[in-house]
Amino acid sequence: MLPTSTVETRLKDWLQPTDEETILFGHEMTFSRYPDACSWFLTRPSYQSWKGDGSTRNLGVIGGPGVGKSTLAAKVINDLLNSRRNAHILYYFCRYSDTTTSTVELIARSFLHQLSSYSTEVVRYLGGLIDPTSASANITLAALLQRVLLDALTKLGSSASVFIIIDAMDELRASVQDQQQLLEFISSVTLPVPTIRTNLPSTRCLITSQPQPGDLLRRAFRTNIEMHQMEASDTKHDMSEVIKDSPVFSGDDEGRAQLLRGLKASHHEITEIESFLTAKADGAFIWLKFVLDELQNAHTVEEMTEIIEGRLQSF
Repeated sequence: MLPTSTVETRLKDWLQPTDEETILFGHEMTFSRYPDACSWFLTRPSYQSWKGDGSTRNLGVIGGPGVGKSTLAAKVINDLLNSRRNAHILYYFCRYSDTTTSTVELIARSFLHQLSSYSTEVVRYLGGLIDPTSASANITLAALLQRVLLDALTKLGSSASVFIIIDAMDELRASVQDQQQLLEFISSVTLPVPTIRTNLPSTRCLITSQPQPGDLLRRAFRTNIEMHQMEASDTKHDMSEVIKDSPVFSGDDEGRAQLLRGLKASHHEITEIESFLTAKADGAFIWLKFVLDELQNAHTVEEMTEIIEGRLQSF
């Protein structure tokens, strides 16, 4: 067997995982600014059951573009890292704009790399596959994919807890068949009593997606998944916090006074604009960002209203 340091280096070269930690760190910067972000979801009974080893095994969160699904996925990961410190957390952010990263194989590669950071048993197992003396050394990861990932999970033992989070399933660049294969694999390892192996750890999964792959989730998980449709009312508080924190609606007293003087507006008028903006955004943070940027150029309340209504027509 190769030395541990050499094995770890060769593992990374072999697996070529994506840098999910950097993406997560970007979201964590947001949470330091908005510590209560996504609290509407974290307090839900279904999430508490899922997180606390209750009866909920899988969660599907469905929402349109720009409504905060990736932020929610990152918040869940952040919450698990802080509250379930002994759990093994595997996560992946799909990115449609990057054709090299959003594949089923690369998700599995990244999961294997993350598993190796938790367990020396997994390192030794994977090290045996890449050892030049191993019969498996020349077999591609694609050919071993399902077996390797399954074997790696069993190395954790049946007393371990594993959480899988996949964000933006709709941005996965893969055929329906490949997506179905991935989902069916996850479904098989998240059963309350897995039949695929007897010594698997307790495994749960959360997937976010736009509506299109929703039927794939239901078919793969059957009754073993609880679906949640994101509504504008869910994120209303979060959206209000973003608005109040923006340069346009500075939340401190001095900033608010300057805003009122500059626009020659009353406190009541600005409060109405904030409420109007929250309602018109209808849960779409990406639309809100565009509008807030443009509102910095407004000189009157009337101009602010025109910008908001104009953006509604062009979005």
